[in-house]
Amino acid sequence: MIEDVMTVMWKEFKELIAMKGTMKGGVYRLIIPFGLLGVYLPIVFGRSFIDTPFILLLYIWFPMLMGIAIVLDSIAGERERHTLETLLASRLSDRAILYGKISSAVVYGFGMTLIFIALGIAMVNIVFWPGHILIYPFETLAFTLLAALLINILLAAVGVLVSLHAQTVRQGSETLMGAIIGIAAIPFILYYVLPDSLKVPMINSLLSMGMTNIAIAMVLVLAILCAIVLYAAMLSFQRNKLILD
Repeated sequence: MIEDVMTVMWKEFKELIAMKGTMKGGVYRLIIPFGLLGVYLPIVFGRSFIDTPFILLLYIWFPMLMGIAIVLDSIAGERERHTLETLLASRLSDRAILYGKISSAVVYGFGMTLIFIALGIAMVNIVFWPGHILIYPFETLAFTLLAALLINILLAAVGVLVSLHAQTVRQGSETLMGAIIGIAAIPFILYYVLPDSLKVPMINSLLSMGMTNIAIAMVLVLAILCAIVLYAAMLSFQRNKLILD
């Protein structure tokens, strides 16, 4: 099973390189995000890069969005290239194909998060060396990385679900981006829709929980959402229906 999942992952990464032209071309396309998130922003923020943990939110979402190309290409792209039937006709099991496609997107997005954060910390220490190593508190870094991993898993699973029902990558991209924007807008909509009689007690309850408890609650919610969406993806990924489509 694991070997089959790795086979699918390797196939996805090879297709990602082919989509970018060549290995050299793919490296060139990564120079801008690496330069922006790994070098430029840490130097601009200076020590605030370490002292203001909210900056790390950017390092969760941006790499995740970079992995959307892999997610949407997982099914819809193969359907466009007429290679889906060949893949589904192979000896690989449905779960190996599904897990391999999801894992490739997660490894790409989460891997970029790790590299960007590590590079950013290194740049701040090199340029603004105070005589000791500047680094985030362990709890902050651990929560950020765990949240990044869960968000990447969630997006990858949602992306596969969308891709399963999309005829083209463009159609899947529009649907997925709409879903992301809609989900991101829910807290703001609730804030303006809910009456003050409910809004104020909810805000006070959140503030009284403390940042640690809020972080734990967010991780639990993300984990539950991941489990639900992954289960839905497993139910939806049926080889015979995909071939008939």
